[in-house]
Amino acid sequence: MRLERSDPQRHGHLARLATNGVAAPVVSDRAIPDDRLVSGAASRQSGTTMPRHSLAFRVSCIAVVLGATACSSTIDRSALGATTTTSSTVAPTTTSSTITTEAPTTTEAPTTTTEPPIVTKGGVLKVANAANVDLAASRLTNEFAAMGFDVRDATNSAGPDRELEVSKIYVVAGSEAVAFSVSRLMGGIEVYAMTTPAWIKGGTEGLADATVLIMLGKDLAKVELDDMTD
Repeated sequence: MRLERSDPQRHGHLARLATNGVAAPVVSDRAIPDDRLVSGAASRQSGTTMPRHSLAFRVSCIAVVLGATACSSTIDRSALGATTTTSSTVAPTTTSSTITTEAPTTTEAPTTTTEPPIVTKGGVLKVANAANVDLAASRLTNEFAAMGFDVRDATNSAGPDRELEVSKIYVVAGSEAVAFSVSRLMGGIEVYAMTTPAWIKGGTEGLADATVLIMLGKDLAKVELDDMTD
């Protein structure tokens, strides 16, 4: 005789597994022989070992529950790892520019030297030949006269200045402007105060009214006035 029984506890457990999305183990509802039921009941009553099919059923249920928990854990970790955050930093672009400023060119004004004008009035010239060169004093006298100076006749030197290597000028006080103008025209020769006596033929009386005495030496005796100027 076969008996079909329903285990309410087992069906409740399967229902909970289905609710959690876990596949329930396939358990056959086929009829269990009487001798197994009796044997199982006797075993429980006597405290002997549980029938093998009942133990296998429970082990299968535990395995299904553990597998469901593991799968759930894996899915959660994958879901957590699915979010990827990408951070990017763009370096600012720096533009550098160099401005070169050149100093303005400065043009210096040419230096202008203003020389005082040649003074021809305010003194009287007399030329003495101290180079022993014929007619040298007369030629120079004529050149000064042509420039507008007041002149007297040429003469010869005497005394210590009878023969000179370098030309020079003697001046009476008051005629310095004319004496220095003559010096410039003759290349800047030295100017001295008039001596007493004057070192010319006739001495101081030979000067007469002359106030600027030119002693023409060997350095300029053969040079024309235009070539004497610096």
